Amino acid sequence: MARQWLKEFIQDTQGIKTDTCPFIILKQDNLGTQNTTPYRIECIAEDIFLLNTPENCTDCVQLIDHELGRRFKNYIYEEFWDDYSSSPERLKFFTEDIKEREWRILITRWAGEAWDKLKSESEIIERCAKSVGLYNCRCGCENHLIKVRHILYDPPKENDPKMEPLTKEQARRLFKLDKQTRQEERQQKRLARKLERRRRRKRKRKQQMKKKK
Repeated sequence: MARQWLKEFIQDTQGIKTDTCPFIILKQDNLGTQNTTPYRIECIAEDIFLLNTPENCTDCVQLIDHELGRRFKNYIYEEFWDDYSSSPERLKFFTEDIKEREWRILITRWAGEAWDKLKSESEIIERCAKSVGLYNCRCGCENHLIKVRHILYDPPKENDPKMEPLTKEQARRLFKLDKQTRQEERQQKRLARKLERRRRRKRKRKQQMKKKK
């Protein structure tokens, strides 16, 4: 599947290389099928530079997670509502007559239309790329645009002095602090879900009591 997708990617990106930029950067996660030797060899042959997201950092530095994913989902949502509310016949179709196969076909169509909208917004895509450090000027003048979430320090700004290498002890402390922060966030989310389940059970019991009366 990954090799087939790569072939389609190569076809879609034909003709965009220039003399000043003779290669393509492909940012991806660490899925095993995307990191096999044949896959990498094919990328090298096509002048594709693979840029893998660091392990366990997808939510921090993955381009799609910085606004683009939410915007794409919102566009799908808008396509659905435009279709849903377009006429009484469509309303009846969605609430009474639609089949699972038809749902899949419609979602595919809405996703395609949403993608056409998103890919035309080059300024937003560029801004998101710079927010994760993927498309910034190499001189450092755009480092202040990097907005990586969950990171405990600010990215360097133009003319900042070079950072001294961390000692092993400093690195261990930062790792420990980051790990502790993530654990606390997970605990808060679990507590919030637990409280929400309690509220739902209370509401359900109240509704049952009202019905009995």
